[in-house]
Amino acid sequence: MKFLQYLLFPIAYILYLRFFITIYEQVVYPQIPTKLITQQGNLIDNSGVLIEQGYSKTFVKQFNPSNLGIFTRNLRLKQWDYLHFQTDQFYLAIAFVNLGYASSLQFTFWKREGEIYHNDLILPLTQLKLSEQPIIQDKLRVEVINKNFNASYDGVRINNKEIRVGRLQFEGLEANFILQTQDQEDIYVLKEYQKGQFFYSRKTLQWETEGLVVFKGETFEFKKALGGMDWGRGVFPYGTFWLWMSAQGYSDYTAYSFNLGGMNQKNATDNQDEVLYINNTIHRLQNLRYNYDINNLERNIYVSNTERVEKDGDIQIEFKSQANKLTRTDLLIVDIKFRQIMGTFKAQYKHNGQFYQFQDIIGIVELNSAKW
Repeated sequence: MKFLQYLLFPIAYILYLRFFITIYEQVVYPQIPTKLITQQGNLIDNSGVLIEQGYSKTFVKQFNPSNLGIFTRNLRLKQWDYLHFQTDQFYLAIAFVNLGYASSLQFTFWKREGEIYHNDLILPLTQLKLSEQPIIQDKLRVEVINKNFNASYDGVRINNKEIRVGRLQFEGLEANFILQTQDQEDIYVLKEYQKGQFFYSRKTLQWETEGLVVFKGETFEFKKALGGMDWGRGVFPYGTFWLWMSAQGYSDYTAYSFNLGGMNQKNATDNQDEVLYINNTIHRLQNLRYNYDINNLERNIYVSNTERVEKDGDIQIEFKSQANKLTRTDLLIVDIKFRQIMGTFKAQYKHNGQFYQFQDIIGIVELNSAKW
């Protein structure tokens, strides 16, 4: 009888996770203000709780995962290094991901006016070794070699600049590239969802990028692309939704890049990683609202904090969808719906009395709904 009780409990719990937990697939707009963090120290305390939440423009908090419990560190901690770059003709991203109970390599390639080419390799019960810190302090190497994939990147720090050399080979796609930081600012996010659940990330854009991409026999060689990295480490709520938008490009000899998005967590601070880069300088954006239809990925998406761009800080952004793809990973208690949309952005923005505008810049939108 006791054996049946021990057996029924995990079965009931799995059924509860699978069928009774629903995910609210809309961005929630928290009202808790954020703060700029300048004091150096550890990210989490001895109990695995985030010590301080807010944002910083430099590396001030050391990630110390050894303070997490064994279960959390090995099964609940999510980690990724997402490298991406683009020209006015294509977008390429490679993600090295460690979910705890599995690892994966994901990549996305999109040529303007074409379809999205996305694939991923799932490695069950494998923990991909990623760096603990968001910056390169010495050297690093991340590698995934499989009979179907060959992907890696090496990192080194020279004269206070980070250089990452990446390679990817998969049927129909080969890429070799170099990403190098400039003197741009970065944005570091330290966000708590509830006690013991947090997100630590570094969003960096406008890296100098050069390299070569061969896709189905067509060659793209580039020497002045814009690249970046989304470095993320966190312990998330089991049911999570987020919207992420990113784009980079040139308009009238000015480099524009942005990182936008939000989640469905009501008790988090405001979205401190909503930023616009103009020639390597970060402009934090506030009070943004997202107008999108998750059931119609072909519909344009609008982001703004005003009806008309009139005063400093006002911004309006429009995204025109050109291609979309839904990818689903269904492993019973792990159920991830990954929606990607590629297209072009245009925007108007005012800062210090000056109007900025750009159009026809390639970018990506991701809507991710995950039970993980």
